[in-house]
Amino acid sequence: MDDDLRSYVLNEQIDDIIIYRDSVATIVTHTDGEGYFLLNNCWLEKGRWVNGGQCLAEDKNKAEDMIKAQLPMTLYNLPRIDIVNSVPDDVTLFVDFLSDVTTSPEDFVLDMLVSHKLVINGEYHRRKVSWDMLKRLVSSAEFPDI
Repeated sequence: MDDDLRSYVLNEQIDDIIIYRDSVATIVTHTDGEGYFLLNNCWLEKGRWVNGGQCLAEDKNKAEDMIKAQLPMTLYNLPRIDIVNSVPDDVTLFVDFLSDVTTSPEDFVLDMLVSHKLVINGEYHRRKVSWDMLKRLVSSAEFPDI
């Protein structure tokens, strides 16, 4: 990290921490000279605060309105996190298999393409991490030769 970026990050100031129903929160920050507030959303998951993403507000009033709308909705959706994080019994063999894989996802798929006629890639829809992996896969030097 260069000195300018380090200085920018370290000079961010916390304006407010709003905790809602002891389970979800927003940390409002700003950096001097910036014309917006950063809203850092998080929730409590298994005793630890987890980053839930960020959004921007043009001013303090808009930040307040966004927080009033966001925190109750995040609390409402909180039970879904346990469902998403739980591993159903019917996939434990698959999870065990993946825990033994030591290669990158791209290398794993490339290896499977070499030895199998059909390879299916499952992914959560509209997730940048999945798209990025597929971009790395198709732009790898080995991909055109398979």
